[in-house]
Formats: sequence, structure tokens, C-alpha cells
Amino acid sequence: MAETAHQNQPVACRECRVPNERLFTCIQCNNLSFCDLCWSRWELHKPGAVGWGGRPHEKLNPQVVQRLRDILEPTQTVAEHELELKSEEDTTWFGVGRDSSNRPILQDYGRFAALMINNQTAGHGDRFPQIVSFIGQTGAGKSTLIKMLINRLDKIDRETRYPSPVTSSHNDRVPTTGNVHLYADPMSYDTQEPLLYADCEGLDGGEAVPAALRHRLKGKEEAALGGVLNDATNAMSKTGLGRPRKPSNASQSPASIGTCSRKKFKSFPFASERGLSWAVTPKTEKREYAVTQLYPRILYTFSDVVVFVLRNPRAFESTVLDKLLEWGAASIDKSLNQPVLPHAIIVLNATDKVSDDEWDIKTATSRLLNDIKDAISHEPRFQDQARMWQKIGRTISTTKDLLDCYYASISVIRVPSGGRYMLMDDQAEKLFELIKEKCRESLLNKRRIRMLATADKLQTYLRAACDQFSRYLDHPFDFVKEALKQNPIPQDFSGNILNLAIAISKISTTEQGTDWIFEKMVPMISSCIMLDSVRQNFMGTPVQLLEDAYVKFCKLALREFTDFYAPCSFTHPKNANMKCCNFKIGHDKGHQNENGRIFAAGDYQSDLDLQAFSQSWIYQIRTHLAELQDREQSGEKIATDLHRDQLTEFCQSLDSMTEFVSHSTCFSCLRALPEHPLPCGHVLCSPCVQSYGVTVDTKVEMTKCPFHQVEKMWKPAWTVVLKPQFVGARILCLDGGGSEPGNTGGIIALGLGVRNWSVEECTKTFKNICADAFRPRELSGFGLGLVNKIVTINHGSMYKTKPFEALLQERFQDRPLFGKVSSHSQSEMLTKVAVTSTTSIDQRPIILTNYNRPNVVGHEVPYQLLRPNQPSQEFKVWEAARATSAAPPFFKPFTKEDTKTGYLDGALYHNCPVLVAHHERRTIWPDIADALPDVLLSIGTGINRAKDEYQSDLHSRETTRGGRHVVGRWERFLPVQMARITADRFDQILSCEATWSEFKARNLPQMPHQPSEYQSSEHETRDYRARESHRRHIRINPELQSAVPRLDAVDELVNLEVQTRQFLETPAQRMKIKEVANRLVASCRIHCRFSNLSNEMRYLGEYLYTCRNGTNFEPFFVVQEIGKPADAPLILPIDDMRSRGVFEMNGMYVGVSEKTSMTNIFLRFRSEAGPDPSYAMLPISGFPRELMSEENRRKN
Repeated sequence: MAETAHQNQPVACRECRVPNERLFTCIQCNNLSFCDLCWSRWELHKPGAVGWGGRPHEKLNPQVVQRLRDILEPTQTVAEHELELKSEEDTTWFGVGRDSSNRPILQDYGRFAALMINNQTAGHGDRFPQIVSFIGQTGAGKSTLIKMLINRLDKIDRETRYPSPVTSSHNDRVPTTGNVHLYADPMSYDTQEPLLYADCEGLDGGEAVPAALRHRLKGKEEAALGGVLNDATNAMSKTGLGRPRKPSNASQSPASIGTCSRKKFKSFPFASERGLSWAVTPKTEKREYAVTQLYPRILYTFSDVVVFVLRNPRAFESTVLDKLLEWGAASIDKSLNQPVLPHAIIVLNATDKVSDDEWDIKTATSRLLNDIKDAISHEPRFQDQARMWQKIGRTISTTKDLLDCYYASISVIRVPSGGRYMLMDDQAEKLFELIKEKCRESLLNKRRIRMLATADKLQTYLRAACDQFSRYLDHPFDFVKEALKQNPIPQDFSGNILNLAIAISKISTTEQGTDWIFEKMVPMISSCIMLDSVRQNFMGTPVQLLEDAYVKFCKLALREFTDFYAPCSFTHPKNANMKCCNFKIGHDKGHQNENGRIFAAGDYQSDLDLQAFSQSWIYQIRTHLAELQDREQSGEKIATDLHRDQLTEFCQSLDSMTEFVSHSTCFSCLRALPEHPLPCGHVLCSPCVQSYGVTVDTKVEMTKCPFHQVEKMWKPAWTVVLKPQFVGARILCLDGGGSEPGNTGGIIALGLGVRNWSVEECTKTFKNICADAFRPRELSGFGLGLVNKIVTINHGSMYKTKPFEALLQERFQDRPLFGKVSSHSQSEMLTKVAVTSTTSIDQRPIILTNYNRPNVVGHEVPYQLLRPNQPSQEFKVWEAARATSAAPPFFKPFTKEDTKTGYLDGALYHNCPVLVAHHERRTIWPDIADALPDVLLSIGTGINRAKDEYQSDLHSRETTRGGRHVVGRWERFLPVQMARITADRFDQILSCEATWSEFKARNLPQMPHQPSEYQSSEHETRDYRARESHRRHIRINPELQSAVPRLDAVDELVNLEVQTRQFLETPAQRMKIKEVANRLVASCRIHCRFSNLSNEMRYLGEYLYTCRNGTNFEPFFVVQEIGKPADAPLILPIDDMRSRGVFEMNGMYVGVSEKTSMTNIFLRFRSEAGPDPSYAMLPISGFPRELMSEENRRKN
């Protein structure tokens, strides 16, 4: 302790001998230290004194010196350098490797996904990563610069270590960095706009294997068998894969902080590899070819800033300028609609003997560009490029003009050679600020043109680009095409018009301009406006309403189409086949053809004057509306008939109706949301279904689709069932966790509600899935924990994913979750099903549904309903099952191939999805949003409170043990965190009960106290609703005698089922189940849902018959105003229901004392009260209700 205290004492100043914590070091004075006052008193520091290079001695901060020396002059042994190279594996982003046949492949290590997943900063919303690529010659100092930028963090946080590049060893004669590595900038990592540094392998490294790759080849087996276990054991023990790791008293070495386990390529769940289809010759198979041709295409396309590092400024023209132009030329035509060009920063590294003003960025930039301005005149290779741009219309007078063709801006910064540490630190600070400034400028430009990508979308674009460049090296990557797959179109009138315009452009057999498409829509849009004004009972004529309510939406749709969907109309004057393919938002490069070739300079050209055409187009709509208005008479039926005629004419004018389908717009009216899929594939909204079908009670029978010109398409008629207004909702909410694979509730919900399996069939199928899903990998069945862990780490998941997907595909088939229905069925699906999932990068909770409903405005719900614009991108049922059950580390994340988007288990956020169920029923049915549900039944997957609480506490202590070693900020960099997320599910099983309790506390009214003798009708109504609300929200979660099995313990499924049955046979649970059954019967909407003469009506009669229980009691209805005596009972015709399947009752009189009185209609099941009188008499669907208030709203 005395020695430690002595070491922490401040050092004394060389002059005044006073200990001081703030001293400055002088290297030229043999590292002597001086306080601020004594610095200038020292003889060699007095004004006018100079040292090396004729400059005054530099006043050095010892901490800065030490930090930079550790980077520039590392004192490492060979063994320590080898350890650093091992850690370098974990930062690899992508690179070229060899498969088992020695063929070149592109390997994506999932580093971008890892960084984004590991940085789940609460409260920031969307994150917009900015990529900064460092390139240059081998040995120029790229890795060193990145390390300097990252290690600057010690200015604000000396306890944290972020991964940074491995710099060259003095003994190395080959490049250090292999492939492309990706690092997080510590200063921005926890912000909404994180900077990511990409360290690219040296461009002139040739075929020599870089040190990092050389190490990997030599020691990969050691890495797999050794280092992987330390980080993985702790995380995997929590999931039941091994014993909890014993706490270690040894502190972790700072050098190892921030690096994950020594994994092989496929150890991270997001790793992927692709064969290089174009590598078919000896030249293209070489590593050097990929480094110089493939890497630039990816980095240039997605970088916001490219930093070119040069060590010898005198060789600028022959090295960096050549590489600057070569990089740009190799990549600029390999992308279409690129939102912005990257900014270029030239770092003149190890600069010495320049004037002081050249340390200023503006001065250095100006002088360098002036020095090389004539390079295009005397260098043949530069002359060729300049002539190419001049030929297509660009003015190229100087070298800067040529560089501006490839980069958004050019900046130059100098970094001094070793020894001038404070200047070096200042220049690193300037470099960081310059990078930040240029990234911000790039971000704002992307945001301005609405092409700013979130982390999730950027990952999708990167995957799509890797797919593209692996197959076709010279085919351009189209940003807009990929972006439109990800960006939903608004669900308003403008979005619906836009969808219609897109559909017309796609089905047209000949290429048509924007004016033709929008003029073609005039009759349809006019008719839709007229129909909507009548349906919504707007005051005023349709022509008057056009200006007030519709014009702004029409203009917005036209502007959106011209920006995103109308390509530039420019055609080469000498070659009519050479047409520009860029859109308005991605036209910075000039005119590009479909192969990416820039064949002319110039801005975006449109085939119409937007302002003039907009006025003309609105005038055409107004004129057509006036014609319809003259023909229209009052009443919705007349408007509907007129609209039907307009729709028929419109459909006849189109080339094909088969692909004229949208899942986000009802093309029949352009106003409401399409909810009802038809066997032909088209989807209509509820009002249009009623307009084109025959309504019988609450069912609509349709014999044809309005988009097809045939008299009858379906026999018997296709039946659509509509919910009667104010009828209540009945909700089944299934927990996601448990002993089965992934999201248990999601898979069961899809079986029951979408596949329409019976409970028996669903149980049998689910058991089969559980038995077959957990197919172990090779070597993992030896019973050796060590081997099992190595196999899991090596493959990225414990169990084989492809057989699991094949199993789901076999059971759930390829039918879409929403959309085209089977022609063999006679009606649409009645049950609305939502399953939860999680986006893999941003880890945002989403739901996948077999229904449509309006988007929620704002941030009212903590999840998003995912509905693709294009029917071709709709989730298949098996894909939804896979996405909702992608539980790491048991199975890999699910990637939907057509969109390249990844998904994780939905239970990660909504293990008990009661909040989702609550929000969805309010959003789907606005008429009952504020009413009580008929019943909400939440079913858990089992709990053992004592053992689960103990296990949760054990995991909590294991997580926090060791202080910063486990919960420190560095942990975010561990890919093993995916396993830790799953490990937390032990806590989540218990937290399902907490979720349920929290939901009730926040969303249900507080239970009333004992009522007083004198209570107003208003208070009585409020208290009744509160009590009834708690009664209608019911949860059943079996309490087990043993601990809840781990997720893959299929062999314990039988025992789990036995314990569950025993729990459900207890008197309390039997009573609860009986209550649920009676509530379902009471709310089953006998007249609405069950047709007379149907088997369902007979079965219901049989059930009600059992309620007699051998007595003279007959189940009956009773009407009662809350707070008033009940009316006379109305006996149910049970015998008619049983024998003939007929339910017929006389009408009833309902009287209320006040306009706001609440009325209840009960169904009484038995004569005796039982333990709780409320269970004998239960409300029918939708009650209690304010009948008078509803009637007034209906009339108005």
C-alpha cells in the first residue's frame, strides 16, 4: 500500500522542485518536467531559443506523449503482437477468402451488424451510421491514424477501451491489415449518428498474405479450441449450455478488453459468404484483383468520407492522385441513383519541414490543389480521364475539376512525423472534426433528398450490394430500387394515388411518360373523390371539396412520383437506345445508362414541366368531377353505380389486371385500407366489398371481382364476414417463451388462426415440430460440453437452421400470410392473427399479421406493423413462423431473401404480448377502442416461482460479478452478446408475470372501494366498468413443481404437459376455465355468427342444454340499466337450437332513464349463484353500452 501511495504522488518540477499534478515534458531536454510557470524560465525554453529543425522546444502533455508513443513506438514482444493479431479477427468486416475447393469467395463477417446490435442506446430512436473508409498504400499509416482517433477517448474516459487496429510490428515486412476491418468511433458511438471507421487492406499489398491473415491461417485451430471458450462459457451457461463460470480473481488485461472470442468465420450469426461468379480466370482469381476491384466498389458506394493516406507527399501525383482517380473511376459507374458522392480527405502523413501555416486545413488544401492543378496536362492517364468527362459535357480545366467528378469535396490535412507529439495530437483532433463535419454534410444531403438510411436499412443495402457485386462485378447497384423495397408508402390519399401510378407504370406493355400515366388516372381519381365525399357525407359539392380537401394530396402524389419513380428523360442525341436510368434524387453523377456508364453530363431532365402539368392535371380532374356531378343524384347507391361504371372503363383501358394488386391501397376507391383478399388476388376495403357484393346480415356474398370483366367468377359465392358495429373483441394472447423453440405462442397462433387447425391438430403438429426442430450439428452429440460449445461458436447456432426452416415450410406451406387466398375455401379467414418479431440490426419490435389496419400516428405503440407495399414481398406463413422463432443461439437469425432483412425472436421484446394485443384490438376496431373487450385471455408457458426467482437472482449476480469486466461499456462489442440476450430469457419467463401486472396497473381502471349507500349513477357506472374490466382480463399460467425447462429440453415436454394438466385440474383453475368458456358463449354473437340450420347453432344449443343440469332452469337473457332493477327474463329457444338449428326470438324493448345511461344485456347460465354470482350471469358481446349516445352518433 505504501508503494502504491508513493507511485501516485505528483512529480516535482525540475526548476521549483514543487510537486505538481500538471507538468509538461520536454523531449529535447532529456524528458525533464516543468510546471507552467517554470517552463519559460529554463534556459533552453526562453524566448528566441530553438532546438531541432530550428523550432522552439515543444511543450508536451505527458499523457498525450504516452498515448501516442504506445501507438507509434509499441514495445511488444512477438508473442504479444501475435495476441493482438488474434483480437484483430473480431473486427473483420468483409474480405476475400477461399472455400473448400480453393475457389475465391466474398466473406461478410457480420461486423456492421455486430456494432449496431451491440449499441442499443435507449431514447435515440433511429440511428444513421456514417461510414469513413481509410485507404492508401501499404505502410502509409492508415491503421495508425484510426488507432489515434479511437484512443483519443482517454481524454474523457480512461477506463474504457474500444477495439482499434493492430499497427505494424518492427519485424513485419508484409501488410498488417488483412481484408476490411470496421471500428466504432468512441465519441459518437452512443449517439444517433455513429461514425464507423473502415480500415481497408493496402491497395498495393499484392499477393502477399497480410500479417493478420497469415496469423489466422497458422492458428485458426488454436483459436477455435482455446480463446472462444472464455467469453462464451459465461453467456452460454446462463442458457443451460454449460456450468456457470467460476468467478476469477484475476483482473482482465486492458489489451484484451473490447475484443470478442477467437471465432472462426461463421461464429457470428450474421456472417455470410458468397461465391465470386466472375472469378473465372487466373487474373480475376487473384487476391490482388479483388482488393483493387471489389473492395472499392463496396466502400466507394457506401462511404460518406474516404480518407486517402500518403506517407511521401512528394510522390502525390504518382501515388495518391493516381489512386484517388483510379478508385473513383473504378466505382462511380458501379451504382445507379447514388444519393451523394463521398467526400475525400487526403492525409499527408509523417510530414516534416513545412511552414507552420500548412498545418491549417484550408491552407494545405489550397496549396496542394494548386501544385497539382496542371497534372491533367502532362500525365497521359489523367488526360484520358479528363477527355472522357469533357466528351460527355463536363468542363475539366484543372485537376480539381477532374476530382470533383468523383468526390463531393476535397480536403487536405498534414500530420507531422514522430517527436512532435502535441502537434500530432492537434492534427488528429482537426482530422476528427473534419471527418465529423463532412459526415454531417453528407447526412444532411441524404436527408434532404429522403435517402438517409437507418442502421437496419443500411445493413440491407450492404447485403444486397454484396450479392450484386459477387455475381456481376460490372453491373451497377441501384440505390433507389433497393430503397423502395424498404420504404412504405403513406396510407393516405396521396400515397394511394402514388401506388396506383406505380401499378400502372409496371403493367404497361409500352414505356410511358409521367404525363400519360397521370392523365390516364384522371377519370378514376375524379370518381374516387366523388364517391369518398358521398361516403363520408361531406358538406358541399365534389368540385368545391376538391380544392379544400383533395388537391394537396394529388399534387404531393405527382411530386413523389417524379422524384422517386420517373427516370430522367434524357436520351443520347446520337444513340436513341442510350437512355438515362437515374432518378431525380440520385442524379449527381450525370446521365447513366442501365449498365452504369456515364454517357453525358447534366442535371435531371423531366418529360414534363412539373408546375405547368400540375395545374393542367388538376384542371382535368376538376372538369371530370363537374361532369360526374351533373350526372350524379343524391345517395350513396347512385354514386357507387357511377363509380362502378368509371372503374369498368378504367380497367378496360389497362393492359393487364393480374398484377394490378396492392396490399396497402384499395385500388377500387383509393381511400380506405384494403382488408379483404379475394381468390383472384385483389384486395378490397370493407365499403367496396359492400358496394360490389350482396349483404346478408353481417355477411357479404361476392360472385365476381370488380377488376375483372366477367359476369360471375365464383360459384358458390365468396363470403366476406364483417364485424357488426359495437360488437366486442375476444382476444387470445399467448406467451412466447417456454421449453419449446423460439416464440412458442407465435407458432401456435399461426397454426390455430391462419392454418385453421383444430386444437388437437395444433397440439400434435406442435409436438412434432418440437421433436424435429432441435437437430444437433455434427460432433455436438458426443456429450462433451467443450465440443458442444466449439461447434456452437463455430456455426453461429446450436442447431441446424435449414432443417428447421424446411420443417416449418412443410407444416405451414407457402401461402402468403396476407393476400391471395385459396380458391378451395369459400370465405376469408375470420381470426385476426399477429405474431411478434424483432429486426436484427436496430432490434426494433415488429408484428407480422394476416390483416391490415391503419398505421398508428406518432409513437403511441412500441412496435411497428410490417406490411410490404408489393404483394411479392409479403411474408409467407412459414416465414412468419421462422421470423417469430429465430431465437439465438439456438437458431440463426432469419433473413428474408427478397428484402435481405434479418429478424430475431419476437419474444425478445414481447415475451408476454398483452400490450400488443391491447393496442391491436383498439387500432383494428376504432368503434370499440374505448370499450371493454368481451374477454382477453392471456396464457403463459409455465412458471416455478421459487426456483425461477432463485435462477434469476443467480444470473443477476453472475452478470454483475467482476464489475466492469462483465457490464462495462466494452461488452457491447462481443458477438457473444447474442447468447446473453437469450440467456436473459430465464428472467423474461418470470417477467411475463410482471408484464401482466404492469399492463393491468397502467391500462385498467383502479378497482373501486366498497360502495357507499348513496352513490350517483355516474359513480356506479364507473365502478361497474372497473370491476368488469378486471374480470374480463384473465391470465392462466401453469405453476410447475419443477424448474421451467430450458428452451431445447424437448425430452421434458411430456413431464411439462403432465404438470400443466395437474395444475389445470385444481378447483380454482377449473372454475377459471369454466368462466372463460361461459364468457365466450355469452359473447359469441349467436344471431350474427351462426347461421340458422347450421351445425354450429345445434352445437351451441347442446352446450346451453347442459346448463339445465337436470333442473327446470332455462338459460335466459336479461336487460338491465346499470343501477336499476333488471327487466323480465327472455328465455332462449334451446330446444329449437338443438333439434332444428334455429335461433328465433321476438324483439325486445330497451328503456333508459337518461341519454348517457349504460345498458347491459346478460346471459344467465345457471340458477344457483355459486362461489361468485357474476359467473352465473355474463354480458353478451359489446355490452355494457350507451345506447342513446351511439344512436345519436349514428344519425350524425
